Amino acid sequence: MLKPLLRWAGGKRWLANKLRLIVPDAVGTYYEPFLGGGSLFFAALPKAAVLSDLNLQLMETYEALRSEPNQIISVLGQWRNDEETYYQVRGEVFIDTLVRAAQFIYLNKTCWNGLYRVNSSGRFNVPFGNHGRQVFDESHLLEVADALKDATLKCGDFGDVVRNTKEGDFVYFDPPYVTNGSEAGFKQYTEQRFSWDDQKRLGDTAVELANRGCSVLVSNANHEPIVSLYPGFSRMVVSRHSILAADPRARRVTDELVLCSSSDLIATLRSS
Repeated sequence: MLKPLLRWAGGKRWLANKLRLIVPDAVGTYYEPFLGGGSLFFAALPKAAVLSDLNLQLMETYEALRSEPNQIISVLGQWRNDEETYYQVRGEVFIDTLVRAAQFIYLNKTCWNGLYRVNSSGRFNVPFGNHGRQVFDESHLLEVADALKDATLKCGDFGDVVRNTKEGDFVYFDPPYVTNGSEAGFKQYTEQRFSWDDQKRLGDTAVELANRGCSVLVSNANHEPIVSLYPGFSRMVVSRHSILAADPRARRVTDELVLCSSSDLIATLRSS
């Protein structure tokens, strides 16, 4: 497996080795409209892929790395991994696209837990959190750039991105969600980033794609209201250790939901 480029809250690196078993090798196009760190894409490395996210800076970073990896590596090599440099780089507003991409990668690798968060002005405001870990590996960045070379990269709403899918395509949806709390709490938490109406629209889209002949895989919160949005989908519950709580004592095992339009694919996951 190729490791993802970025650390990403809610990323599926912990599950990607299992999920990649059901990504087809040669049939159709792979779509991932909530790309984030792209753990499944980098694990499966499908031959044809359409990758997208609503985070413009994220997609610009992937584009820039694909185009000019050596220049980005050169910029990254100028920044030390210490608190003073971190806040200096975080406070800069770079105009050059390549330097901006290097900044995005550097901050992702050195901020607290790889969290992406901006203030009301759109400025990244996560505190320093890397105390000695490697910021980047040159050979890994070159491998990531190579993996992206044939992919179509977009920034946009998931509904627009999958509009042209066809029978035989594989679509993976990993929308923003939380893994505990009531339905009311779930709606409140996601209202700004991904509303309950968006969740319902996603469910409708997934069902439509399945009826079109696509293989559809969804990871989401393990809540009954979520299950009801995917009639006819098979499902399984997977467990993971939560790492986002600042206090390690508050971190615990949480359950997440995997839904699939094919019962055969879910059976493959269960047996793996």
